[in-house]
Amino acid sequence: LKKITRKFKTMYTWYYGPIIFNEKFSEEIYSEIANFPKRFNSSMSGSLHPFEQSRKEFTEQGWKEIEKGTFLIDLKQSLEELWEKVENRSAKKAVNRARKKGIIVKPIKTLEDVKIHHQLINEGRKIANLSPIPLERIINRWQMLSKIGDNGFIAWLDKKPLASTFVTTFNGYVNEQGFSRSKYDMENLMNATDLIKWHVIEWSKKSDFNTFDLSGVELNSEDKKHKGIFKFKKKWGGELQKWYHYKYS
Repeated sequence: LKKITRKFKTMYTWYYGPIIFNEKFSEEIYSEIANFPKRFNSSMSGSLHPFEQSRKEFTEQGWKEIEKGTFLIDLKQSLEELWEKVENRSAKKAVNRARKKGIIVKPIKTLEDVKIHHQLINEGRKIANLSPIPLERIINRWQMLSKIGDNGFIAWLDKKPLASTFVTTFNGYVNEQGFSRSKYDMENLMNATDLIKWHVIEWSKKSDFNTFDLSGVELNSEDKKHKGIFKFKKKWGGELQKWYHYKYS
């Protein structure tokens, strides 16, 4: 095993950066980052913030540019305007159905809540034939990030957890971190994920955030799973924004 691991190289990655405080240094900063793989003799990948445009500094240094997309919801609109833009048939009706069934959404506040979120994550991963995520990883993340803007929510039917999600918040910008869904919710079409999605939009608006980022979709993909994700995220009324990823290997 030691002989094998010695052959592995460190790979560096970043998301939604860099944060540049003085735009006149942008070209210099991006050029320096683009040169990192040669300096560190390592593979590297990263994504710009969706508000940032494509950067030639990377492609000129041999990085591969990958164009993706994400849906951005402008939270500066009124709650009524946000609801009006939600698709009627596939989203509004699903939210209303979930409410009529008595499903409610509560914030994740305690370690027990985090454990329930973890249980829902692995229940969904088992259905998708994916390996489970260790509880320790979820707890460590919550303990570290809940103090600086991580917020979680669980949808309940009485005492039965149906679905959950986490979002990050920074500088008025909200990012969703994926959904967990129970087998019961899937098999009985309880629409818990729809109710959570609208709840997060509503909560983000009431919390005076500016933008809700639905955290990525594949553009022009024929893969059934990716098409389904695109359709689900589109129905919440956000604007499709191009999002640039870069990879050097």
